[in-house]
Formats: sequence, C-alpha cells, structure tokens
Amino acid sequence: FATGLLGDAQIAATDAALAASQGAVRVVLVHHSPHPDSHPARKQLKDRGALHEVLAQRGAELILHGHAHRAALRFLNAGRHRIPVLGAPSASVASNLVDRAGGYHRIAIERSNGGWQARIATRRWLNRNMITSWTMTLPLVDAR
Repeated sequence: FATGLLGDAQIAATDAALAASQGAVRVVLVHHSPHPDSHPARKQLKDRGALHEVLAQRGAELILHGHAHRAALRFLNAGRHRIPVLGAPSASVASNLVDRAGGYHRIAIERSNGGWQARIATRRWLNRNMITSWTMTLPLVDAR
C-alpha cells in the first residue's frame, strides 16, 4: 500500500490557513491527490473526505500534488467550489512513453481581467530530448 494520511492536526491547520487567507490566491500543496479518481484505493489519500469538507467550506484556487509521477489535471467539486487539481510528473523518470516521461510544470500566477489565472507549461523529455507536452491557462475563480 502507498496510501497517504494528513491527520487531524494538518487538516485543522489547512482549515485555519484557508480561512485566514480568503480573497488571496490560495495554492494547496499535498503529496497525494485529493481527487477520488486519481489513484487506485491502495494509493489514495485516506482522509481525503475530511480535506474535502475543509475545501467545501473554505475553497482554494489550485491544488498541486505529486505521488502519481504523472502530469494530470482534474477538477475537484467541493461544495460550491470547482478547484483545479494539478499532478506533477516525476522529474527523474527515464521513459520512452510520453505519459510516463520525466518532466515538470512551470506555473505563473498572474492577474487577468480583474481576476487571477495560472499559466502552466509542462516540460517533458524523451530520450534526453526536451519536448513540450502541453501549455494551458486556468482561471483561478475563487481569488478576488
């Protein structure tokens, strides 16, 4: 098993931090994805339900995670919030398969039309040759 556990203290600290920073761009960093479809049960965040309750109450603009070693983008519906969940690829994996290739995200958070957005460029490499897998812009809807 490769499950994760935040525990009561970290969940309470996350709740307090998100409550104290309402109106700011809030990026949550967590090793295991809180999205229910991101991993098989043996690799999931065990107390993601408690984290979902905090996110439903407080919101967040972006969640970044690792663990899966693959670039992934999903959206977490938490109460009235729809939060982008961005998974990072492993920087050290050597593979000839694009979806398994090593890489990283470059994220720029900037103001746009009175709101905020994240510009994300994912860089990947195959056989030591750098390729750009994808670039995109995500609106960060809860930030003011």
